[in-house]
Amino acid sequence: PPTNDAARAQLAEREADQRCSIVWLTVLLRQIAKRGSATRGLCESLEPLCRTFVRAIAGLSIFVADCSLKALCYLYRLAPPESRTELMKTMFSSISNRTVVSNMFVGNPDTDKQREAKDKAGPLGPNSLKI
Repeated sequence: PPTNDAARAQLAEREADQRCSIVWLTVLLRQIAKRGSATRGLCESLEPLCRTFVRAIAGLSIFVADCSLKALCYLYRLAPPESRTELMKTMFSSISNRTVVSNMFVGNPDTDKQREAKDKAGPLGPNSLKI
């Protein structure tokens, strides 16, 4: 995590840009899905788009997560039938391979270390079972 204010501001701006990009990509995919035909360029970029939308699902914004889920549905609809199996594999592997915890509501990544330090420090007070 960045330590100075300028780096934090830059990171916040980057995350805001990414959230806006997800929403606009979802709108674009919806329009393409309404038209019913996917271009060759879209078919070639299904996997990177899928990974991008899966990454956005874990964000703090419920709206962006919802847009990402809808976009994944649009991608599935737009994918040629022969590549839908691969798209699902990519989606599931992307979901299971997320290792970075960027959500502040999801536990501490160093919980085991904290627990070990607490155990080494000893009990905080008298043990009521031994009294």
